[in-house]
Amino acid sequence: MSATHNLYSAFHHYMIFAFFIIGFIFNASITWAAPGDSCSNSGATERQGGQTLICDGSTWNLATEIETDGRVKLRINEEADPCTNSIVGQLRFEPVNSAIEYCDGTAWVTTTPKTLESLADVNASSPSAGTVLGWDASAGEWVPVCKNFPDGFAFTNISGATPGSTVQSGIKPITGISCATASISINGQGSPQYRICSDNSCSSVLQTWTASSNTIANGDYVQIRLTASSESLITYTATLTMGSANRSWSVTTPDSGAFKRIFVVNGTFSGAMGGIAGADQICQDRAVANSYAGTFYAWLATDSSDDPESRFTKATVEYRDPDDQVVAYDWASLTSGGLASFFNTMEGGGGESNSFNRWTNVAADGTAKYDGTNNCLNWTSSSNSLMGHVGTGSQTGPQWTDYAVQPCDSGSTRLYCIQQ
Repeated sequence: MSATHNLYSAFHHYMIFAFFIIGFIFNASITWAAPGDSCSNSGATERQGGQTLICDGSTWNLATEIETDGRVKLRINEEADPCTNSIVGQLRFEPVNSAIEYCDGTAWVTTTPKTLESLADVNASSPSAGTVLGWDASAGEWVPVCKNFPDGFAFTNISGATPGSTVQSGIKPITGISCATASISINGQGSPQYRICSDNSCSSVLQTWTASSNTIANGDYVQIRLTASSESLITYTATLTMGSANRSWSVTTPDSGAFKRIFVVNGTFSGAMGGIAGADQICQDRAVANSYAGTFYAWLATDSSDDPESRFTKATVEYRDPDDQVVAYDWASLTSGGLASFFNTMEGGGGESNSFNRWTNVAADGTAKYDGTNNCLNWTSSSNSLMGHVGTGSQTGPQWTDYAVQPCDSGSTRLYCIQQ
């Protein structure tokens, strides 16, 4: 082996040894931060052993730390990124004011929670139990805020209510409101109303039944009423709002079996009703106004193409009036020439005081009585020179629909309406 080679080998081993010694000395001189170590660069971070440390200006702390009670303590690093829509909601630690800021899309915003630590923080010498407090930002202190909603109570819901009847709730006392008054309003189905009383029997009424907004005070009593649906198994709900609290109450009608609703329109007409379509619309509008479900047609015909036999649903269930009285047991009964009871109950319930005739042009079997005549020019004319066919509510035999003819200007004539 040459001398040159030996000299090179010795130099190589010497350099390896020298680098080892230098690395050892260098590493030995580095001090790695640990929780609790002192620091001065507030907001600085350091990653050690899989953990992130954050300097609070004096001490290194773990960024995430689990307390003994299981809560997680999170420390947030100072973040110098400009606040834009791309980082909306991002948090950062602001070391100057030692505050946490959030990005609102355009600027970093400081939020400083106001914690109530003792009654000394409250702008009241001795607030009573249950006093609601709010932070007065302008005064920089906690102040008492009056309570504008009552203590908890509930109206008892009602089931089995008579269809179409007006139903009242129980009378409930109002307690717990510390404001002078609280707002009160009502909304819902069945045209709900409320009243305010000074006692639990409403022998002294402070506010009569109303649907308008008003005010109520602690110590008052309140009651609700609404009109139940005319249909079976229908629930109407009213919601009473007092201050920032709501109380709901529901009324449900019983299951009276499947049936079709029929009624007499509480109004009178000449022969000019806008044709069959216009008369159907009158029936449908009155059904909606009385909360009757389904589609309603007028018992009316111009000729054989549009009579009830041609266009009505032939029900296999009972036909009942608004008082829940059976007028016919099914379509066959309705068109048999005789009814089970008088067809004279007005929409909303109750028989009519006057036995006005009804425009029909329908025979007892549901077919057109006259094919193209005696129909007030297809129910568009109120001329005295034209005639229209009518029935009468004073009979249960064929005359209920097939009674007589009269001039089309006879304005005191009603309509039969039948659910399909």
